[in-house]
Amino acid sequence: NGGSYLGDGGRYSPAADTWLAISATGAPSARTSHVAAWDGAQMLVWGGFDGANVVATGARYNPATDAWLALPSNGSPAARALHSATWTGAEFVVWGGVENGNPLATGGRFHFATNSWRSINSAVPAARYNHTAVWTGSEVIIWGGDGATGGVRYNPALNTFTPLSTVGAPASRRYHSAVWTGTEMIIWGGREAGTRVNTGFRYNPTTDTWAPIDAISAPEARELHTAVWTGTHMIIWGGGRELATNMNTGGRYDPVNDEWTAVDTAGAPDPRQSHIAVWTGTEMIVWGGAASVPEFTPNTGGRYNPATDTWTPTTTTGAPMGRSNFSGVWTGTEMIFWSGFNPQAAGGFLVLEGGRYNPATDSWIIISPGSLISKRTFASSVWTGREVIFWGGSGATDLNEGVRYDPSSNIWTLTTRIGAPAIRTGHTATWTGNEMVLFGGYANLNITNDIFTYTPGRTMFLYLRP
Repeated sequence: NGGSYLGDGGRYSPAADTWLAISATGAPSARTSHVAAWDGAQMLVWGGFDGANVVATGARYNPATDAWLALPSNGSPAARALHSATWTGAEFVVWGGVENGNPLATGGRFHFATNSWRSINSAVPAARYNHTAVWTGSEVIIWGGDGATGGVRYNPALNTFTPLSTVGAPASRRYHSAVWTGTEMIIWGGREAGTRVNTGFRYNPTTDTWAPIDAISAPEARELHTAVWTGTHMIIWGGGRELATNMNTGGRYDPVNDEWTAVDTAGAPDPRQSHIAVWTGTEMIVWGGAASVPEFTPNTGGRYNPATDTWTPTTTTGAPMGRSNFSGVWTGTEMIFWSGFNPQAAGGFLVLEGGRYNPATDSWIIISPGSLISKRTFASSVWTGREVIFWGGSGATDLNEGVRYDPSSNIWTLTTRIGAPAIRTGHTATWTGNEMVLFGGYANLNITNDIFTYTPGRTMFLYLRP
């Protein structure tokens, strides 16, 4: 207020359209850039800048008694301003902020019932790319990739990383697959130290434990295959093996009985790798990819029904150009993908248009953003429930731009560039239910371990760690 910091406040009643002053007895010192949270009965304020220094003090205010109670200093986070605060239902969580111009990657949790602070795990993951990421409903589990070993669990609500146990864990690998079963992450196949493998492991985040899965009856070793979770089984299909040959075989894995069943090859699509696969609820749809001849990128695919162990080809009538190294999503009624690599594409190897495939009618719709955004390979994609978000990847150069596609209106919208991550490829993107979480990748000739969130319609990306 005119250069002065304020240490007072007020309570406003919208029903009566009246104000009441808040007691100053026992109130925190005057400050700005602090945080406040409401627990259902009290307001808690903490941290901020008092005009001379950042502070690590705070208090709880009870409007029923118009009284303040100072927060304990023992165990509290370091002083800071411009940090965040979240109420979890039991704890007040503060994270990040600035101290003397330096951004902080630390925080603390204040538990109301015990009137005490607890520290937050501030570990950060090693930089990596070509890794996998799955969403559990509360955390992103990141594992494997180039440039790093092991994995981490990221909690976006707390903005914290927890390293995965290394006891019984597989050796690091790339070009593997990962699915979330509802209770476990299953990783399978890929390349370990230059060798393609047919081994897999199950990770349980509740117990932080690893267990190997049956390798005796598992499909042949491979990389760049696809995997889907049906609700009861993991289905892997396609991929590349030694001597640069591709495969059209696969397997269904039952985690309850720890056993594999081969996928019938009768009527299956031609051998390929770097294709896409989605689960519709009753069928796995695979499409596109690269055949054994590098110049051949078929625009064919197939629908596999595990209940009958049978394949049905996808129509080529009206189908888009074939491609590899692209990504796509299942919307609930359609498979949607965009861009990718094809040596025969007009203008040099990259495909601009995409496609929407409806298995109910076995029909295609071609989609294209026109000149709105650059074509690319290795873009990430997520389905929000309303839109597909494609982001990053590699075009003439690596990119840090994205686009949202709304199939109901056939409208394309650029994602904001404000606060966007640096250019990258080989990153992961997961959808939490309200935001897209981007992690890692190969950016500006460096492997990165930064993490960002993006909410559709928000005016900027949020940079979170490290």
